[in-house]
Formats: sequence, structure tokens, C-alpha cells
Amino acid sequence: MTELQPYQIMTVIAFLAVLVLIQVAIKLFRGQDLLRPAQKRMRVVETLTVGPKERLLLVEIDEQETLVGVSKQGSVSILDFKTKIGGPSDA
Repeated sequence: MTELQPYQIMTVIAFLAVLVLIQVAIKLFRGQDLLRPAQKRMRVVETLTVGPKERLLLVEIDEQETLVGVSKQGSVSILDFKTKIGGPSDA
């Protein structure tokens, strides 16, 4: 068998250090969404189940709400609202 040379030991130590740095970076950046913009333009305001595989979704997109029907065959936009209806009433 051959002896380990000092440069071989240093190579293994450097490799392990890189692995530790990658693990630390993953833990630091987990939960931070770096690829998406901070402001989300779309959200589901409310969901109503109308059957075993059918739902109605009230979706807000850029301050405008849309009623969307979803089934196993697909989805369809049913109605677009000019004003927000998901919030509390002014009455």
C-alpha cells in the first residue's frame, strides 16, 4: 500500500469543507423564495366544493376577482367581477 501524501489529505479536507458550505447555504436560503417576485399577483380568495370532484374558486388576479369552475375534465372561467366581492361589505 502507498502512503497518503499531504496534498491528498488537503484535497479530502477541502472537499468536505465545500460539502459543509453547501449544506449551510441550503439551510440559510431554505424558505426564502429567491426566484419569484415578492409581490404575488394571484391568490385564491375562497373555495366551494359543489360535488365529489367539482369546485368553485374565487380567484383574485391584479385586484380583479374571477369565479372559476374546476372539475376532473378541466377548468373554466365562469364570471369576471369588476370590483372585489370577497371582502367585507360596506353596509
